Amino acid sequence: MPSQRQIEAAKPGRVYYGEGLCLIVNPDGRRRWIFRFTSPLTHRVSETSIGPYPVFSYQQARDAILEMRRQLAQGQDPVQVKREKRGSLVTFAQASDTWINTFKAPWSESQMYNAHLLLKKHGAMLATKMVANIDKDTIEQGIKPLMIERPKQARRTLAMWARVLDLAINKGWRTSANPAEWRGCMEHRFPDLPKNGNHHEALDYAQVPEFMKRLRLLRSTSASCLECIILCACRTGEIRRMQWSEINWEQRTLVIPAERMKTRVQHIIPLSDRVLELLQQQKQYSTSEQYVFTGRASRPLDEKAMGSVLRHMGESVTVHGFRSTFRNWAAEQTAFDFYAVEMCLAHFVGSAVTRAYLRGNALEKRRGIMAAWASCCGSAASGQRLEATPFGRTSGLP
Repeated sequence: MPSQRQIEAAKPGRVYYGEGLCLIVNPDGRRRWIFRFTSPLTHRVSETSIGPYPVFSYQQARDAILEMRRQLAQGQDPVQVKREKRGSLVTFAQASDTWINTFKAPWSESQMYNAHLLLKKHGAMLATKMVANIDKDTIEQGIKPLMIERPKQARRTLAMWARVLDLAINKGWRTSANPAEWRGCMEHRFPDLPKNGNHHEALDYAQVPEFMKRLRLLRSTSASCLECIILCACRTGEIRRMQWSEINWEQRTLVIPAERMKTRVQHIIPLSDRVLELLQQQKQYSTSEQYVFTGRASRPLDEKAMGSVLRHMGESVTVHGFRSTFRNWAAEQTAFDFYAVEMCLAHFVGSAVTRAYLRGNALEKRRGIMAAWASCCGSAASGQRLEATPFGRTSGLP
């Protein structure tokens, strides 16, 4: 048994005292005990911390590894046992807070609100339950009332719960499979729910010209923003938070920075004549030198403003659903290049290898596509099939 003087005289490095007990001495003089062992699960050498010296004496470190050696004799991994003990003390509410704090950096106010709604309000029944003990029955019991009343919201809630429990598994707070997963799990508990119940409702492209006529009669900032979103085939936040500095009037483009894109990749949008007209008109209504479409206090429009416009018009479709409308129109009514159409939607195209070689942005091809889409939106007679030329321009346009 080493004396206190011997322990304190140890030089920087590692000092082994047998049976896996090791003292690590840092260059600054700090010392801590660790236990080295071969895991019975992975059959690899691993180590776990016991604690600092002199908080833990030599004898106390010996006592600590005695318990871990018993675990090894029973085929248990001490590190895994330690994680399970920690996890048994973590509640769903604490795991939710950890998940939110981990991923909230790029979120908008609306996204933060939704996270709290799905995890705090709809997840109130799970709040005090330990993540290690949540099972399929617990999830079913918690989500069933919402599934009966609002199945789409229930699916969104389940997806959020699953993300939190994925984090718990990754942190070692639970070891069993994720009970909130839809595929292979909750889909068998709620078999009557439509498989595509979480898709955004979209307007048929044949109805878009008439819809746009009614939309333009509203003459409001929210209506103009919604029209711009539709004509650019963008997500709401990409246009709602548009800034004047992002518009290149000479090149007729909008450059959306990576931090505002779902893919976290900068996206350049070719602007059609109608979009440029909308932006010019908006100059007299914007109350901010920074943002194009503004609401109160010179801030960007609220994310729910465009949804309010749709409800006012008596439409049950969603803002995001117009991206699907655009994609269906391009697939069924045009012969535009598949890759160029997908780039209009800022989708990743092909495999990682394909993208490594396909590095252009097909801007000129996309300019022709967006011009054709604007023409479709502006004329009820533009029902004939469009043919793409090598440069992305179209024939058959009115």
